[in-house]
Parts: sequence; structure tokens; C-alpha cells
Amino acid sequence: CPNMIKKVLRDNYDKKTNKSVIIPVKFDSKCPKNYYKGALVVHKGRTYHFYRQDKNVRYSHKQGTLRVENIDASKKPIYAPHLSNMDFSRGRKNGIKYDDFCSYFCIPRNFHKKTHAT
Repeated sequence: CPNMIKKVLRDNYDKKTNKSVIIPVKFDSKCPKNYYKGALVVHKGRTYHFYRQDKNVRYSHKQGTLRVENIDASKKPIYAPHLSNMDFSRGRKNGIKYDDFCSYFCIPRNFHKKTHAT
């Protein structure tokens, strides 16, 4: 997680302000205007994944080419990604199981920073 957090912050570095436009925060922190809250998790040694807090306070996520979901691996609504079921392996030996919660972030909305999100 520490390396992934550094990479996320470095990838979003603003040369004008000498800092990242993404702000690491605690779960109960409120984001500034024109930002939304996201969360980063990793499957150690394999991959990483982001969750996004929606206007209804719940979190959603999108795995690869699959549809956006607002439920965890147990098919329960996601109110706190760090407490949600992140074992999407469904019993498969090589399945994805996010086993490390890294951080929450405040992320600029698309009209402030070009991203690949909609």
C-alpha cells in the first residue's frame, strides 16, 4: 500500500502547487468542494482497485470491463470499503481478492483534472 499511495500521488502531481491534486484523507473526512471521495485497495503482488463514493453516500466500483456495481463480494451495499467484503475470487484459485485496504482520497471531479473516469 505505501508504494501504491506514492504512485497515485505522484501520477497526479501538480507542478504549479508542488503537490498532488489528490488528497489522502480519513474515512470520516469531508472532501473539499468539487472533489469526491475514493478508496484504494490492492491484491498484493497482483493488482489494485478503486472505489468511488456516490452522491447517495454509498460506494460503487467497476472491475475491468464489467458494469459499475454498488455492492461488495457478498452482494451487500458498500458504505465503508474498508469494512466490505473484497474477496471476488468466488473460490477460484487465481481469482481477485483485495487483501489490503490502502487509503481514502479526495479526488478532483473531472472538470478540474482530466481523468479516464466518466
